[in-house]
Amino acid sequence: MGIAVKDPLEIYVDREKIILSKYEPFCIFCSQADEVKYIKDKTVCVHCINELKNIKNTPAGVFLMFYCKLSYQYKRVPGTPAA
Repeated sequence: MGIAVKDPLEIYVDREKIILSKYEPFCIFCSQADEVKYIKDKTVCVHCINELKNIKNTPAGVFLMFYCKLSYQYKRVPGTPAA
């Protein structure tokens, strides 16, 4: 199965069955599970990271950067400095 002690698991219920599977983080943009990196508590694959680098100076890229910064600020603990 490839599951070791302390590996994170996902638990699903399918009618009368309980299904356990090893947790595999996936990209928040394309749902791919290969070569995933954590960026500010979000999982992004290497392919999407490269795509984001390419659109950084486009209107869509500027909006995306603004959105990511805004969502990060709202998740911070009150009284802590902003990013």
